[in-house]
Amino acid sequence: MGHTILENGKLVAWDDTNLYLSLSGSLEDLRPIAKLPFRMQFRAVGNRLVTFFGGNNLFEAMEFNDYSGDPINFKRIDTQGMEFADLNDVRLFGERVFVASNTGLFFKAESDFWTYVKGTDDGESNSLSLGDALE
Repeated sequence: MGHTILENGKLVAWDDTNLYLSLSGSLEDLRPIAKLPFRMQFRAVGNRLVTFFGGNNLFEAMEFNDYSGDPINFKRIDTQGMEFADLNDVRLFGERVFVASNTGLFFKAESDFWTYVKGTDDGESNSLSLGDALE
């Protein structure tokens, strides 16, 4: 099981099939909030949650901070200028977000990192939705 902690103390954990959230940061109130369609990685970037999987798929979770049971929507982050084939990790250090990949280490100022992909011509989705909470 992987886990990450947001700056506000919330704990996010995941395994091969589920995403979990603890509002208090305690394992005692860790609750499932969504089923995962495939293996994904998650990282806290400040108080934001990003996920990445397969290639350069990098998304930010939108509105996931409760146990509402509503689907969690993600927006694709624009990785222009960070040309890589496989993303390995995302971390915030100071005011920069670092992205490690199989081809190198890239970084952007945090203020420039939160830009999203606009429409694409190849039919590739710019959003992702995870639903089907377990409770």
